[in-house]
Amino acid sequence: MPRSDQTMMLQRLQRCARATARSTAATAAARRKSSSAVETAVYTWGVGSGGQLGHAKFELEPGFIEESYVQAEPRRLVKSKQYRSLAMAETFTLALTETGHLCGWGQGFLGTDSASKEPQVFPGTTVFRSIACGKRHAAAVDKDGMVHTWGYGGSWMGGGGQLGHNSTDAVSAPKLVEAFQRYGAKAQSVSMGSQHTLILTTDGEVLSCGVGEYGRLGTGNTGDSLVPAPLETLLDEDVVQAVAGHSHSVLLTSSGKCFTFGRNDTGALGHADSYIDIYSMEEFPRHLESKELAAAGQVVQVGAGRGTSAALTSEGKLFLWGRHLGHVPTLVPNDLFDGLRVKKVALGGEAGRGVVAVVTEDDGLWTFGDGASKMLGLPKASTSSKHPNPCRVPSFVGRRTLDIFCGPGQHMAAIVATGNS
Repeated sequence: MPRSDQTMMLQRLQRCARATARSTAATAAARRKSSSAVETAVYTWGVGSGGQLGHAKFELEPGFIEESYVQAEPRRLVKSKQYRSLAMAETFTLALTETGHLCGWGQGFLGTDSASKEPQVFPGTTVFRSIACGKRHAAAVDKDGMVHTWGYGGSWMGGGGQLGHNSTDAVSAPKLVEAFQRYGAKAQSVSMGSQHTLILTTDGEVLSCGVGEYGRLGTGNTGDSLVPAPLETLLDEDVVQAVAGHSHSVLLTSSGKCFTFGRNDTGALGHADSYIDIYSMEEFPRHLESKELAAAGQVVQVGAGRGTSAALTSEGKLFLWGRHLGHVPTLVPNDLFDGLRVKKVALGGEAGRGVVAVVTEDDGLWTFGDGASKMLGLPKASTSSKHPNPCRVPSFVGRRTLDIFCGPGQHMAAIVATGNS
């Protein structure tokens, strides 16, 4: 057998072993979660003029150009205890129920003509276990590890392929990505940017598809890819998290190494030697080397937004970089969170209206960023000002924030424990 074939076979065997170990760990975690289940509710806030907040009743208020609905502080979504996960697009929201079924609301969640102010159940009997949204497209991973995508597929002028169906055609409902099925792997999760998609497999491999401009696919090819293709330079790495920002991506390996690629005009890739201008980019995943980050513990979570990136360490230290934050990882002092460790971070918002959301070790929710995003969850008087320092969201003081979700639009959601849970 040629040496190259032997190497590829060894890599495949190693990845299969990692997938088996992950599956066993996931099963154990699911059993622990089931045995300690708590009652929950979903809260949404931000801009909801198109119904993306899921509230059937709201009043439009006069605006400079048109009427709008802004929910400045978190508002409980009715009948939401069934939701275990959410994903946010620009104008719609998806939810995954405890039984693995999909719901959506807003504009465009199930084809361009779909619109609803309150949650609607998707037709079909397929059971899903994770969901994701890009700017105008979405994905769901089914119980067998297959990927289904739908939404905007691109255009002849602007490029595309982010749905992975070997075309730029729009798809109105979840459709199996046959190219990934033929690849022979199983998906762990999907993450979506503005016009690109990342698929993380159960054995730690990453595939990408969509618009390749500015190297956002990480394959070395700046042309579009209509079907998922593997990031071959990372075949020896065990990737555990793959997060797509607007036009860049951040990856995390099991050993705590971070890799970034894509557009770097705001310094979102985090490399100290980068020359930052409108053409700056990395076509292949590049190891992010930072002494400050390495000294703060092993990285356990990464995040990516529109021109911004984040890393969270095992010591509860949060690092941010990118738009208005500097082009290298910069520590956000824990003193700004009353000395509490950070255990989860999420980045969202539109260009120039970015927001950082953080859950601390006491399950408190904190936000900071641009008040014009309408996503801070703070009293309405705060929506017109900048908030460079974290503020605890008043609605959740004394309550447990279990998860937080935001995306490329101007709305956000949290899953919160209810009652005495």
